[in-house]
Amino acid sequence: MECDWMNLNKEVRWKDKQYIAFDFFDTTIHRNCHPEVILFEWSKKISIYFSFKISATEIYSIRKKSEIHEKQEKQLEEIKYERLLQLVFYTILSRLKSDVTDYNLEDFLIYARTCEEEIELRHISIDTDTINFIEFLKQNGKKIILISDFYSDKKLIEKIMVSLGIRNYFSKIFISSEIGLRKSSGNLYEYVINELSCKPINLLMIGDNIYSDVKVPKKLGIDSYHKSYSDSHVTVSPNDIVKAMNNVVSQACTESLFNLYIPEILYFISKLYKELSVNKASDILFCAREGFFIKKLFDLYQKK
Repeated sequence: MECDWMNLNKEVRWKDKQYIAFDFFDTTIHRNCHPEVILFEWSKKISIYFSFKISATEIYSIRKKSEIHEKQEKQLEEIKYERLLQLVFYTILSRLKSDVTDYNLEDFLIYARTCEEEIELRHISIDTDTINFIEFLKQNGKKIILISDFYSDKKLIEKIMVSLGIRNYFSKIFISSEIGLRKSSGNLYEYVINELSCKPINLLMIGDNIYSDVKVPKKLGIDSYHKSYSDSHVTVSPNDIVKAMNNVVSQACTESLFNLYIPEILYFISKLYKELSVNKASDILFCAREGFFIKKLFDLYQKK
């Protein structure tokens, strides 16, 4: 979605700013799927690492619950990425009970990180509109920085940037999981201001999240600009995907034939419904043995 950057100076005088900060996901780059789909794909890879002795659904649940528990227990805003992977590893070993000597933490950390990087890189694309504006700002002598609430660390962000050829645009990168503070609380912004040794008025924040990228910095005296973005690739709403994932996890249906493919099935059903609605179809025939299962899911989706 294009953004009218020329209107930016009418709302905020970016020319007066020393630093201009950009959000990363859905502002500078875009995924072609919901983040939860990426986490579930990662869980499948981890299931393979453990020779399918533990399902992707269980691994997905372990990762989500480990993050929540660690934050609550230690009263953290954000958990470091490597610490999260360690928690996942040891929780899986405790579930397996046997064969624990067959797995090495360092090997797992390398494998888990590599899988996450490969999956993210498969699903990303650059926002040319934003990058063109960043190039324009650089030509006008502005210092460009990145501020992102993200579960992984700077290594993954930089790898994505290098693959897209945009690493050199950013003089500094601030990631919530590395610093332990989030934009949504305002604490990450205060950290950035302190690190840059500048006043809030000298910083401009640009991002897609109306709360963490716009309202929060404004409360701290930081000018902000909302770059709206609507993800056309996600037919199922983000909330629906998360709810569906949580339902699968809470039911602990580890023996289900289809639990590895929940994200793909959800997307297919929602896409099918959308296409049928556009074409005003009234009668649909689901064929083959798999058709019965798809029809049941389609009926549930349609009722909602």
